[in-house]
Amino acid sequence: MSKSTDNLQTAIRFAQALDESDDGTIISDMLSVDCVYTVRDEIHLGPDAIIATYVENDKNAQSKFDRVEYQSDVEPLGNIQFAINYLDRLTHSGRTHDHRCQQILTFNKAGLICQIKHVDLPGETESLKSFLDSVGVNLNED
Repeated sequence: MSKSTDNLQTAIRFAQALDESDDGTIISDMLSVDCVYTVRDEIHLGPDAIIATYVENDKNAQSKFDRVEYQSDVEPLGNIQFAINYLDRLTHSGRTHDHRCQQILTFNKAGLICQIKHVDLPGETESLKSFLDSVGVNLNED
């Protein structure tokens, strides 16, 4: 198999693990020790910090909504970059909202993910905020 095909398969496994609310054990072997995850103005460095962010975000979502479903697809952007298109289906108080975002994965020569960049899609942040306000959910409260 080519390096590009190997990277694509890893990107797909990574996305599927997150869709299944992985506790981090599956994705830890896919991340380089110096992997950088950038989300808006936050930077998370290394597998432990990155996994903790994913796990914490999932636990928070699961605790705030009646139902949370994750779906994704992977799109090659080249041999070492892949876009994961995420769909988070959030249900609360009988209402459902589909939130979409993207993450760009970059692979190093060893075939490990060395960079993850979160991308907010146009209008999605505002649409999510409107839904949260309408169902009385504050993601920043315990």
